[in-house]
Amino acid sequence: MGIINLMAGYLLSIDGGATKTVSAILNPKDMKITGIGVGGPSNFNAVGAQVATDNIRDAINMAFYNSSLTLNDIDKLLFSLAGVGDSEESDRIATDIADSISESKPYLLFNDGIAGYRLANLFEDGILVYVGTGNVNYYQKNGVLKRVGGWGWFAGDEGSASWIARRAITYAVRQYDGLLEGDELVKAVEEHFGGKFKEVIWRLEINHSKPEVASFAPKVTALAAKNYKAAKMVVEEAADYIASVIKRLLKEFESPPRISIVGGLALAGNVLIDEVRKRVSHQIHVFYGYQVVVGGLMILLKDMNYDVDFDLLSSLLKQLDQKITELGKPLLLKYFYFEKPPGGWG
Repeated sequence: MGIINLMAGYLLSIDGGATKTVSAILNPKDMKITGIGVGGPSNFNAVGAQVATDNIRDAINMAFYNSSLTLNDIDKLLFSLAGVGDSEESDRIATDIADSISESKPYLLFNDGIAGYRLANLFEDGILVYVGTGNVNYYQKNGVLKRVGGWGWFAGDEGSASWIARRAITYAVRQYDGLLEGDELVKAVEEHFGGKFKEVIWRLEINHSKPEVASFAPKVTALAAKNYKAAKMVVEEAADYIASVIKRLLKEFESPPRISIVGGLALAGNVLIDEVRKRVSHQIHVFYGYQVVVGGLMILLKDMNYDVDFDLLSSLLKQLDQKITELGKPLLLKYFYFEKPPGGWG
């Protein structure tokens, strides 16, 4: 783990996306996670700068409370936020948010996909498909990290939770109109969003919140797992896109590098991952979206000249799952959609 600096203070990683924000505090002296916190969405492009800032503060303050620490104990922060790198304006907004929260403490600022890459592949060359609420992809070749995709849900986000949900709603409309056989998606839309089908579609049309729409994706994958045709079509289309990204990026390498998928969709069961694996004849490593905060910790440690490896990564992920369990069932269900961490990552 490199030479341990006994004078080093704590490190704080914040991962903010369109569904939730997760924070984690690490003591680099013993490589122990001392506290974590969670809050609402902090993709400022989706919820606005003020809401994003408030939710990041909520997640940080929970981590401080759970570790009996304050910002004064933190040596350096890392913000991995959805929306960073999208445009000059989005970078300005993200910098303003980080400046206001860090209060003159040094910090690093990245797109959440970069922290996702470091979670999955550390600092090795490789390929990452990040399918959370949205989609962004990265590949690293000869130590140079490049971004592919991440265009947002109007022009992109293929294969992501928001795309799967939106595509399934489109097929539900076709079922309602009699253009597609079955009615399982119509019933699922009514049950999930609450209300008669036409009223739900009208409400989503005038106020199509990306996190709200994306929350429907696990229902779609669950129907696909039960072999409902329309839902399977959606999942297969998502798998086609993810596989096409991997196959295209493989052409950049002389031999297959480490390939990983990261994101909340991994929590929806094996149906999507299995379909991708049918299409890609190489090993694929899978990680969950909430674990991206550990990717941020790995970046901070590397920045401070610590050696990082997959053994350390595994240790921190196990600690994260334990700390998440301690948050209690209400918060787990509200922000993570499970009662306990599922395990089985990597």
